[in-house]
Amino acid sequence: MKKMILAAAIASFFGLGVQAARIDLGSTDAKLAPGTNTVGTLSNATWNSDPEKNAKYLIFNAGEALPEWQEAEFSFKPDKDGEVTFNLLGPWKKSSTGEGLDPVWVVYDDITVTGSTIKNGTFDTGMESWNKTVKGGDLGIQPEHILATGHSKPGSVKCWHDGGLAQKIPVKMGQTVTVKFWYKSEK
Repeated sequence: MKKMILAAAIASFFGLGVQAARIDLGSTDAKLAPGTNTVGTLSNATWNSDPEKNAKYLIFNAGEALPEWQEAEFSFKPDKDGEVTFNLLGPWKKSSTGEGLDPVWVVYDDITVTGSTIKNGTFDTGMESWNKTVKGGDLGIQPEHILATGHSKPGSVKCWHDGGLAQKIPVKMGQTVTVKFWYKSEK
């Protein structure tokens, strides 16, 4: 029994089979200071060797997406006026073949933003106002609109790490931006 619990914990830690909601934020100019979060983790990027570049990116991992809708909230504060790119993604999961990533889908709906504006956060009109961010271009696995499923009414989207949706949102220097959204696993 202890071995099974340890294996599950390791698999969870490394994202093996865990469907986790992930939102990345990026700016070309403003540094983004992490604020509060109700679940999961919120931190600046660590993948760049330049700390100044890392300060312009935030990664929010809400934690495991369950089959039921869950609410998450996080906030951040920019140090300059400008635009922030808001990216809906899924977790990073290396393919079992060792080449590329496996799609691990997360369903999103009812995204609201205070301290800024976001368009079509309910996905009631499809993916209007959102840009696909697909690695591999048109040949990549695309995010999808799900008409029949939604948190409060029909209409949601499903994304994965290499098939996300993005939108630029305006931000003001020193003004806290709070993001609330609902998410669940695909299954």
